[in-house]
Amino acid sequence: MRDVDKKEVPIEVLRHITVQLTDGTSVTVDVTRLLNNGADPIEVEMLLDEKFEELDEFIEAVDFFIDVDKVANSVFPETCLLLKDI
Repeated sequence: MRDVDKKEVPIEVLRHITVQLTDGTSVTVDVTRLLNNGADPIEVEMLLDEKFEELDEFIEAVDFFIDVDKVANSVFPETCLLLKDI
């Protein structure tokens, strides 16, 4: 999972994102809180994309923390459909 491209992770399943900067500082974006407070997922994703591009030269690493329960809840119904005839 370390090399998963951000574009492959739906914003709705992210808990938070931690950005490590080249000066040693880190910034955490609490995605769950933003979405729970009514932020539009598409707007959050667009804002993050813009900031990542803008600050690219100062970013050392970006870590995405996924809400495993949300992933499980979205995958389980699809898995059931796929396996219903087995």
